[in-house]
Amino acid sequence: MFELVINDIAALPISTLVLLFFTSLIAGFLRGLAGFGSGMLMAGPMVLLIEPTIAVAIIVILEASISVPLIKTAKQDVNWRLVKRLLLGAVFLAPFGVLALQVMSAQSAGQVISLLVVTAAIALLCGYQRRRATTKVKEVTVGGVSGFCCGMAGISGPPVVLYLLSGPHNHKEMRATLIYYFALIDFYVLAALLILDGFSLMPFAVSLACFPLMWLGAMLGCKQVAATNPLQYKRWALLTIITGNIISLVVVLLR
Repeated sequence: MFELVINDIAALPISTLVLLFFTSLIAGFLRGLAGFGSGMLMAGPMVLLIEPTIAVAIIVILEASISVPLIKTAKQDVNWRLVKRLLLGAVFLAPFGVLALQVMSAQSAGQVISLLVVTAAIALLCGYQRRRATTKVKEVTVGGVSGFCCGMAGISGPPVVLYLLSGPHNHKEMRATLIYYFALIDFYVLAALLILDGFSLMPFAVSLACFPLMWLGAMLGCKQVAATNPLQYKRWALLTIITGNIISLVVVLLR
């Protein structure tokens, strides 16, 4: 099996591997700093460099793996009630996203998601705030949308992040909650992918090669958290969402 993994990696062009490594490093930094953003950043370049369904699997594997070392940095600030509500919706709808990926291409799915997300992020950057308080139903619904997007395009972050940024959430609590939520939903979606979409060593081989650089980036990002204030965090988060999704849209047009 080890030889198969090496062969899968060796089959990729050197230029592709270099771009994958660089993308993983930057994606890890964003995940360590903000608690999200890595999937959005990786989606565009990886779909361009690798076959879309394999790219989605790689993103989910890396997202799930990087959650493990980040959990310790977020334990004391996590909002467990919110995590449970988000998961309730995500667990139900994520398998439908995986099934949708078999009907609708990852590129088309990512394009639709990116357009909606960029629009919402710009509205928040311009000062939009939720007028009504959050409710259990809203949080479960947002989790469901997040899970569906994760299964279909490997991107679970935008729906949850945009919803939380539109309300008065503490930035450290938000980061911690996102880290725990993504850790749980990514492992769940990975299992759904393996069951519903078949098993292949290729995504695991590429993920294994990329993970050390993603881990290094995440640790560097974690060191910057203490120096980040709520306003900086919100700007970082929204600009990350807008930039990551615009990159994805441009990549799809160039492909």
